[in-house]
Amino acid sequence: MASAQRHRHRAGEPRAPFTRPAGFRILIPGYPQWHWDQRERAAVFFGTYSAAMAIGLFGWGSRTGLLMIAVGFLAHVASATDVIRQGAFPGFGRFVPTASASFGLGLGCYMPALALASVLAWPDRPLGSEEDRYAVNRWAFRGSEPRPGDWVWYRLPDARGFGLGRLVAGSGRSVEWSGEVVRVDGEPLDWSPTAPGGPPLDLAMNVPDSQVLVTPMEGLPLATSSSGLMLVPRNGILGRPWARLYPVWTRRLLF
Repeated sequence: MASAQRHRHRAGEPRAPFTRPAGFRILIPGYPQWHWDQRERAAVFFGTYSAAMAIGLFGWGSRTGLLMIAVGFLAHVASATDVIRQGAFPGFGRFVPTASASFGLGLGCYMPALALASVLAWPDRPLGSEEDRYAVNRWAFRGSEPRPGDWVWYRLPDARGFGLGRLVAGSGRSVEWSGEVVRVDGEPLDWSPTAPGGPPLDLAMNVPDSQVLVTPMEGLPLATSSSGLMLVPRNGILGRPWARLYPVWTRRLLF
């Protein structure tokens, strides 16, 4: 029996699925079929999945991106369903393999991945910009305080929406701004905020407790003073934006 199977394999005939279990290969679309020497079928499943996911990840934060991720998920379900149908004897019927593959992959792989992505790379736009989208890490400051110069994503004090800017100083810090130099607790920053009317002649203040001082990103008319600075409640800091997603031609990392 074993020699007959080896003979068929040498002759180029695919082995029966039950002689070579798929195992965890089912997590890679097309890999079980490739393992069973079903090369054309494997290429269709893997090619469809990889193309859809590549477009979906590139378009993260848009409807097109979400649609392509859904297409990739369906390609993965189709591959897993094909594995179950080929390896099962007797068969489970038409709908059971599809339902079990959808539930298993969705609950075990895709829902956790999407939940993690929504926390580490949540796509959102600041108030005052209709087209811009940024990826926001909403866990960035859960265990630590933002430092001067960090990009921050914050809730506007009047609850109109969200703002994007850089932290100048945290709660209780003293701030001095004279000419081009900004000092926090006497230490100069290696960057300067952008003031709409130019740098102030002389500015000195202490940041109140439970507040932080930020400067909104240039081009967003959200500052509350001519210096371009605004106070934001510390609990209003929602995360750290780390990449600009849209428009695509402006895509870049934020440092």
